[in-house]
Amino acid sequence: MIRKQLTQSLQPLLVLYLGSLATTTLRRNLSAVENNATDFRFCCELLVVLPADAPLHGDRQGLRTLEARLSAHASVRLLLRTPEGLAQELSTGRHPRISLHSHAIVLYERDHTLEQIVQQVQAAADAAKARRSAGLHRSARDEGGEARSDAGAPGPDAGLLPVGLSAEERADPLSVVRSFYRAYDLPEVRSRIGMWLQAVVSSPSWPVAETGLHLDFYLSVCRLLTSGWLLRGCAPPAWVTQELAGPSGAGMPPQRLYCPHEGADAWAYFPAHLSRVEFGSPGQVLAGLFTDRPLSWWLTELYDLFSYSLTDGTPAEAGEERDLAATGHQLHRLAEACHLLAVWARRAGEQPSAAGQLSAAVAAQPIPVASVL
Repeated sequence: MIRKQLTQSLQPLLVLYLGSLATTTLRRNLSAVENNATDFRFCCELLVVLPADAPLHGDRQGLRTLEARLSAHASVRLLLRTPEGLAQELSTGRHPRISLHSHAIVLYERDHTLEQIVQQVQAAADAAKARRSAGLHRSARDEGGEARSDAGAPGPDAGLLPVGLSAEERADPLSVVRSFYRAYDLPEVRSRIGMWLQAVVSSPSWPVAETGLHLDFYLSVCRLLTSGWLLRGCAPPAWVTQELAGPSGAGMPPQRLYCPHEGADAWAYFPAHLSRVEFGSPGQVLAGLFTDRPLSWWLTELYDLFSYSLTDGTPAEAGEERDLAATGHQLHRLAEACHLLAVWARRAGEQPSAAGQLSAAVAAQPIPVASVL
C-alpha cells in the first residue's frame, strides 16, 4: 500500500527502502508483540528520487503531510533527492548513511534510473582518478621526475564535513582523541569492542540496564573514527622517531611510548594489532583504514552494528554477510593507533604534524553538532 500510494501521488523515478533501520525497528516491535504488547507498528525510511522539477522539492510541509497520510499504514520517513543530487551524494559520501555500501531494497524504478545514477557515480570516480593521476605527472615534471605524495588528493570523502565535531575540534582533532582516552583507557576500549561485537551476533542483545553506557561508547567511537580520518597520514613527533631509532633498534619499543601511567601493567597497553613499523607511524595506520572504505562507510557500519547490538536479530538472520572478525580487527587498530597519538601528546605536549588534516578554512565552517544517529 505504501509503494502504491507513493507511485500514484508522486510518480517517482526511484524508491529505495533503506536498511537496517527499518529491519531492526521492526524486529524490536515484533519482540513486543510476542510479549503480548499491542503497540506493534512497522517503521521504515524511504529514499525517493523525483525529477528536478517535481513540486515537492523544497516543500517541507507537503512532505510532512504525505508522511502523515502514509502513517495509516506505517511510520514512514521520506528522504527526497533528484537523480543528480543522489549521484553527487553517493560520489562525495556527504551523508553518513547513504553510500554505495548502504543496504537498500529497490521498491520501485522506472527509466533505468538506478543504473544511470550508478554510471554517473562511476564516471565521477574515474574523472577524479584521472585528475589525481594528471596532477602527479605534473608534479613529477615540475620536480625533475620526483613525484610528490598525493595524501592531499580528494578521495571518496572529499567535501565531507565531519559530523559531530565542533569547528574547534575539526581544527584540532587530536584534542578529541585525548578526550576519548581520558574517558576510556585502552584495555576498557578493547573489552567494550569485544562485548559490542558479541552482542551483534548473540541473543539476547545488550543488557537494557547498560544501554545508556553503550550508546555513549558508540557515539564516542564515531567521534574517534572521524578524528582519525582527519589525522590520517600525520607524521609522528620527531622525538618519538629518534627514540625508536635509538639503542633499542628493532627490539621492543620503550614502555613510555605506549604505557600512559607509571606503574601500570604495560602489556595491557601494548598495541598488539600493530607491527613494529606501524608502531612508529600510527598516522599511516589511520590512512590505511580509509584506503578502501571511506569514512561514510565506517559510520554506516558502526550505526548498523549498534542497531544489531540492541536487538535479538543478527546479521545472519537478516541475510547479511558481514566479516565481523575483520571489522573488529580494524577497530582495534584504530583504537591502538589513536592511543599511541594520545600517549605521545601527553608525554611531550606535542601534536602530530598537520599532514592529513582539513584546511583551516574548511575546519572553520560552521555545521551543527549532530548525532550520527
